[in-house]
Order: sequence, then structure tokens, then C-alpha cells
Amino acid sequence: MRDMFANLQAFLPPKTDKSTIVDEAVNHIRMLPKTIEKLEKQKHEELATKPGETVLADEGSSKNNLPSINASNSFSFSQIPVFFQTWSTLNMSLNICGQDAQISICCLKKAGLFTAIYYVLERHKIEVVSAQVLSDHHRSMYMIQAHANGVCNEVQEPFPVEEIYKKAAGKIMLIVNS
Repeated sequence: MRDMFANLQAFLPPKTDKSTIVDEAVNHIRMLPKTIEKLEKQKHEELATKPGETVLADEGSSKNNLPSINASNSFSFSQIPVFFQTWSTLNMSLNICGQDAQISICCLKKAGLFTAIYYVLERHKIEVVSAQVLSDHHRSMYMIQAHANGVCNEVQEPFPVEEIYKKAAGKIMLIVNS
């Protein structure tokens, strides 16, 4: 019993008494059917959206062209346009430039959340280049630098990189908000 209380205690603020631990566990269990219903509704809504529709709101994007440099003793940049796009929700921002992205998430502290985020990214063939996690007693902030190869593991066919990131971000938000 002591070990079981210790496991439950890990999800609550320090020095929580046993009656509060049990009460919080009961409340959480009672909320599970509502959470399942909410997630299933979101899943059906996501499946009903057209390909190309995004879960995240488009906050704007900018397009820049790299200039050609043809001075002596220098090299030429290609005329490949560079697109920097940003999408954000209440607790997440997604910045994409080519195949690279920065994902920032701020949310209530949850055990195992970074592992779940990493799993979603890995499932979408998005490589975590670096990650920083900041946390206090109540919340966590995740800043992730990522690189996508342009193929989504779920559909096994070429898919626009920004759509891969948006789909992964949508799934991460479902986990964060559950």
C-alpha cells in the first residue's frame, strides 16, 4: 500500500496527505469516461477534416528569397525560396522553415509527457535534433528543435513537410489537453 500511495503521490504536489491522494485518484477515474468521449469526438472531427486542413491556426507566414551573390572570390546562393511559417494555439507554437522546425509547448506538469511528445514525433518521422525542458512545481515548457524527412510513417507516401508537422502538433495538443 505504501508503494501504491508513493506512485500516486508522484502525480500530486509534495506533502499531499493520503486522503487527498485517494480523493484526487477517484476524481481522475470519474473524469476518464468524459475524457475518452472528448478524445473520440476530436478524433472523429479530425478524420472528417479534409486533407490539407490544419488543426493549428495560421498566425501568418513570411516568404523570403535568397539573393544571388556574384562578386569575385564568392559563391552563388541558389534562388530557392525560403518560407518561414508560424502556427500557434493557446499552449503551443510551431515555427517551420523548410524541413526544420521549432516546437514550443507550455502546459501543466504531467508525468511522461515528454516521452509521449517524442513518440508522436518519431511516429511522424520527425527527428528531435535538440530539446530543452524547463519545469517548476506546476508547469513545464518544452522547446524542441526538429527535422522532418518529408515522409509520414502513418501513410508511407510523400507528404508535404509542413503537413507532417501540423498533424504531429495536432496530436501533441490532444495529449497535452487530455
